[in-house]
Amino acid sequence: MNIINREFTATGSSATDILQKSNQFYIPIYQRAYTWQHDVEVKQLIEDLEDFYKRLAGKNKSYYIGNIIIKKATVGEIKQNIDVVVDGQQRITTITLIILHLLKSTKKFKKEIESKYSKEAYENLYYHFSSMLYINGTNEKRIKISNGESNSWLNRLFGFGGSSKEFEKTNYYKNYKYITKTIKINNVSDITKWKEILEKVKFVWVLLADDDDEISIFETINSKGKPLNVKDLIKNYLFLLSERFGTSDDDKNDIDKIMSDGFQKHFPNIDKLTGERAVNKFFAAMLIEKTNKHHSSYRDEIYKAFKETYGSSIKSNEDLLNVVREIESSLKLYGELKEEADKFENTSHNNKEFNYALSNLASSKLDMYLPLFIRLHKEKELGEIETDEYNDFVEFLDFYNIVLLINKSNKNNKIVPMLLEKVKPMNTENFLNYINSKKDDSRIPDSATFMDRFIHTDMFLNNKKVLRYILFRIENNLISTNEKIQYKKWTLEHIIPQKGSKWRKNISNYELNHPKNIHRIGNFTLTKDNTTLSNDNYETKLKIFKKSSIHITKELISDYPDNFEIGDSDINNNVLLRGKKLYKQFLDSFKHSYLLK
Repeated sequence: MNIINREFTATGSSATDILQKSNQFYIPIYQRAYTWQHDVEVKQLIEDLEDFYKRLAGKNKSYYIGNIIIKKATVGEIKQNIDVVVDGQQRITTITLIILHLLKSTKKFKKEIESKYSKEAYENLYYHFSSMLYINGTNEKRIKISNGESNSWLNRLFGFGGSSKEFEKTNYYKNYKYITKTIKINNVSDITKWKEILEKVKFVWVLLADDDDEISIFETINSKGKPLNVKDLIKNYLFLLSERFGTSDDDKNDIDKIMSDGFQKHFPNIDKLTGERAVNKFFAAMLIEKTNKHHSSYRDEIYKAFKETYGSSIKSNEDLLNVVREIESSLKLYGELKEEADKFENTSHNNKEFNYALSNLASSKLDMYLPLFIRLHKEKELGEIETDEYNDFVEFLDFYNIVLLINKSNKNNKIVPMLLEKVKPMNTENFLNYINSKKDDSRIPDSATFMDRFIHTDMFLNNKKVLRYILFRIENNLISTNEKIQYKKWTLEHIIPQKGSKWRKNISNYELNHPKNIHRIGNFTLTKDNTTLSNDNYETKLKIFKKSSIHITKELISDYPDNFEIGDSDINNNVLLRGKKLYKQFLDSFKHSYLLK
């Protein structure tokens, strides 16, 4: 719907008329919190109203202070006697606080009003204000907030519940206290003055038709200023749907808890750019898993795709709650995977290869493989795959990810949607059957081809994490079960340094061979002394290597006790020779390496 070209029923109505003659105002949970500040917006509103009264007192003039856009509430096809506020809650709430102050002041000056005028005058004035705050003489407030906590704060101002330190931090409390101090009621004339102001203050009252889409209208209105992040857009969208379906307050509060506290827990920097991007990728992963298609991680495109993908399937309250449960389940899974990231040192020796694989994927490729993990967990919960199949697939996926990277496949970012579409259920056997049917570089290469790329590929500049992980897995396969892993303390060390002027005598045709070999896997080891070693010559490095507890580093002492050099041919190139040894150790370290043999 194009809101700009849409015709609406709009009238100018005073605050008094709106609050006395309307049904109950309902502030839906998708609305932003009551954010007006006492020393900014509330102060400005009171000053504007005071200025209007001074300039136009006694004149038949009105003062417009903004729009109120409402839609009659319906549950299914049944209309309710409730006006859902699509826009204008900040002003309505603030005007309500002013009226509450006037009502309490009227009660305070009861004796003066009755003695100066009459008992009937007091009752009329009291009823005038109370009818703007309560429905038909009951104790039910005319304004109701769907958010339970916010509604409880407002209730306290109305006398339901006591004060607390937490309550005194809210804008409801601060703004009301500011109003009582700023709008000074010293006598009956002050009350009647503000009664007159409220009778002349007008809103543009916009009533939406039954077929108007309040979701699109709300989004258009709130597109100004700082844009909402995709999580808040989706949250508001879900709440708008909850109003349509008559979702219970308890369920709405659960939705709010998941979409607010849940995301804050797993994305603590959500208000920063990096956090927003991470949330975008999270929802993109959900969409990829749902549609088996690639999805952009740009906010607007994700939001549009979410509404098209999930919105079209939401026909009832139960459908809505199922979507929320799916978000909650994916969010929980995301949190569990993030906890596994870089957990190498705390991994038990029972099933440690699986734990290493999970930690590596979670720390290095979670954005890419999260859709697969979501699918795996769904299939596991449905009993379509067993735990052993799940574990084996994770180990295989870890191995396959390394193969793709070293093989320089261009399928890395495209493989996941294809697998989601073609591989069902998601297990290693079905995965292999599919990729082996392909005739592109998503296939696992033959051993000779892969070994050549393993040895000769420049891994350091583009795949530093993978390089470090491969060496770690080789080291882990060499150690005894009682040795302690200190993965986080281990760093990559170039044997021949990047600035190798001290190594010229070790390298034939230095200008050609130094840059060509410097970042190949055979020129790396693991150490805790990277900064100490720096650009030292091999003799100096050997002295440090002898003290190392890392096996692949100590092997340099026995394999190359005198020198580490690059000769004129491959058979005299220690980088390539060591690369071949590391390749064999790599095969021994990953159980799915049999696929290369």
